Amino acid sequence: MTSLFDDERGGPLAEMAVLILPFMVMVALIIEGGNLFWRHQISLKAVRDTTRYISRTPLLFDDACNLNGNVLTDVTNSAKTLGTTGSLNGGVPLVPNWTSDSIDVPIPIVLRSDPCTVIVQAIADVDLPLPFAPVFKLFDPDIGDTVSFSVADQTRWLGE
Repeated sequence: MTSLFDDERGGPLAEMAVLILPFMVMVALIIEGGNLFWRHQISLKAVRDTTRYISRTPLLFDDACNLNGNVLTDVTNSAKTLGTTGSLNGGVPLVPNWTSDSIDVPIPIVLRSDPCTVIVQAIADVDLPLPFAPVFKLFDPDIGDTVSFSVADQTRWLGE
């Protein structure tokens, strides 16, 4: 007969029980980090597409570098649709829960009027859900279910 302290059966099970939680947290962090990086890149590309589309709009400014408000309104709406969905015709948002209001296009900044030098900007606020938030709440109950960040881009108006 063996004593309880000499019995080594179940040792690997106890080791796995001790290591499974840190391993699962590490896997969750890797997946969440990859997801955040991926969504950040998608958001950044969307904002760049928005500014690039506006910067190539002809007749946005006249020869005296005066802004044409009607053209700006039309091109801004189209650019927001392009940035939000990746298509001028609309469709499924590139980022979950994104609408055209998620991308803000301020009035272009005129740096110089002769020659006409204008900066076009776009800013997007992104709220991403965290699928593994319940795992992270084991360590910090105050962690939210989403991560928020902003991306921005600016470019010179070319008007081609």
